[in-house]
Amino acid sequence: MSNVKRVLKWAVPVDDQVHHIGHGNVVRVACQHNDPETVYVWTEEYDEAAVTRPVQVFGTGHVIPQPSRHVGSADALGLVWHVYAVPAAEVQP
Repeated sequence: MSNVKRVLKWAVPVDDQVHHIGHGNVVRVACQHNDPETVYVWTEEYDEAAVTRPVQVFGTGHVIPQPSRHVGSADALGLVWHVYAVPAAEVQP
């Protein structure tokens, strides 16, 4: 593990698919430029994110697989998106 800490930015599309972000501490979750199609997650990483975690974006009221862990929520144009770290079994090869 490196001693250099960086904050990295991850784009997570709102597309009902599993995506990967860094495994480090989440420092911010937001949409940018009022774009409701992508949620961005910023994480603190020590090793250029060699280890990642599977995440997925869910809309309010949508079914979330269990066990899942809330990473953060963001809003754009009146929509609120919720990013969850999802179980490994939910990851598509």
